[in-house]
This record gives sequence, C-alpha cells and structure tokens, in this order.
Amino acid sequence: IDLPKGAGDKEFIEGLTHQLIPAMDKFKPEFILVSAGFDAHENDLLGQLKYSNDGYKKATDILLSLAKKYSMNRLMFVLEGGYEPTNIKDASESILNAMISNHNNL
Repeated sequence: IDLPKGAGDKEFIEGLTHQLIPAMDKFKPEFILVSAGFDAHENDLLGQLKYSNDGYKKATDILLSLAKKYSMNRLMFVLEGGYEPTNIKDASESILNAMISNHNNL
C-alpha cells in the first residue's frame, strides 16, 4: 500500500481498507503471502513509518479475514526487515497473538 513518510497505525489500517481490500476483491487470491517488514515499527530508528504492535495486530486481523474469504485461510508471513530485535519480537508476537485469537474463527 502507498503511505507517506511518518504514517502510523491510522494511515496503515486506512491504506489496507481503501487499497488492499479492493485489490483483493478484484483479484481474489488463492494464497496470501505477507512480507512482514518490521522496519516500519514506531521504535525502529531506520524506518520511516510509525506502526505500533497494536497496528500490526489490527492489520493481521484484516489479513486473516481476507484469507478466510478468498484463500481458504492460506496465509503466510515471511520476516523481512527490521533492525531492532525487541521490535521484531514484539511485533511478531502481536501477529501471532492475532492468529491465535482468530483460530476458532477460521
């Protein structure tokens, strides 16, 4: 999704809602692959975006609902980026918690 420098959770979720969801509705993917770059984390000094752990969780909730709708729950995250180990751990944990909490809805 296309976001300006300094964008945070609000812009991230709006971008998913207004850009990604319509694209998914159009293309109806059979598999969703997410390149999870944690350099967008608000505490990453090299990144230019400001996503919180909660923002990563909310984005994962959206992706899980899209995977359920289009790809028979086929959703894969690949770690790619992020320069602060604590941010990587915390954001990854947020994603995993979202997946665990949505497990019964799949």
